[in-house]
Amino acid sequence: MKIIVTGGGTGGHVYPALSIADEIKKRYPDVEIIFVGTARGIENRVVPEAGYELKIIDAAGIDRSNMLKNLNVAFTAFRGLRQCMGILREFKPELVIGTGGYVSGPMVFLASLKGLKTCIHEQNAYPGLTNKLLGLSVAEIMTGFETSENYFMRKKRVHYTGNPVRKEFYGIKKNEAREKLGLPLEQFRVLSMGGSGGASVLNEIIKESMKILKNKEIYFTHVTGKRYFDKFMFDLECGNKNEIHSYISEMAIHMAASDIVVSRAGAITVAEILKLGKPSIMIPSPNVTGNHQFHNASALKESGCALLMEEKDLTGQKLAYELLQLYENRDSIASMEKCAECYRKSDATKSIVDRMMNL
Repeated sequence: MKIIVTGGGTGGHVYPALSIADEIKKRYPDVEIIFVGTARGIENRVVPEAGYELKIIDAAGIDRSNMLKNLNVAFTAFRGLRQCMGILREFKPELVIGTGGYVSGPMVFLASLKGLKTCIHEQNAYPGLTNKLLGLSVAEIMTGFETSENYFMRKKRVHYTGNPVRKEFYGIKKNEAREKLGLPLEQFRVLSMGGSGGASVLNEIIKESMKILKNKEIYFTHVTGKRYFDKFMFDLECGNKNEIHSYISEMAIHMAASDIVVSRAGAITVAEILKLGKPSIMIPSPNVTGNHQFHNASALKESGCALLMEEKDLTGQKLAYELLQLYENRDSIASMEKCAECYRKSDATKSIVDRMMNL
């Protein structure tokens, strides 16, 4: 059996793809899997590190701010299509799955035209343009959010599977995580972060909240991002009761140890939060294409397991107020935890691979 996995640009597209590939390999050790991506995306580094062959193609997204630049995009897309044709002729796959990003478009589209079995997985509540277009031709559309079905025309092909998360997020309990980290079991702890690279605006909001709450029994574990760490520590004036990190590699343990997570609303971060059944305050990034994070956060808010606070309206004082309300009303925390546990999927990766194999 031969399978092509294509998707890239960001970790939100690549890490789910790797989880899917690993599950296929686990079930079928003799399967041949190759990835198709670009030289610029994160896949160029992490896919070979994970032990998979990566085929590079030319691809570029539509520039909505300067339509003249899209002439170059068209030429790039044409080259990418020719490269994809060559890969399909050489590798002869039986199935192609796309996990998003403009790089997945030409490969999945051509495979569909050739009559191969094709499917896509959309991580966000609001699908990207590539997946909305591919949804017209693929045999199976799998989604990370139940509400995503509303944005695809061929709704009978849409199946809600949830988003794949790393295995370290499975089965870890709060007390167990706190013992590993040496944290008191009774402490009220907030995990706050602005994504893997950090976010300057969020850092300033968190810093102000820390100062306001410095005399309260509310403790932060905050991740600044490596480039913002020194400035954050230089400006910090709220004592040493909080833990400040530039980066956390063992995110699952720190998230499991928290009472509430304050975070951006990337699809995979949301899936990890839900996998651990954590209440959250979502602060979606306003700088992503299609405002995906706002839609992700809105889905959680509507389900009752998260608060949504938009960056344009947010101050450290407002965030501190909401955290204090949650600290003083643990019933609200318990209600949000219950909603988060109901919302999550038991094993999204398994569901995705089951549906792929059914094709």
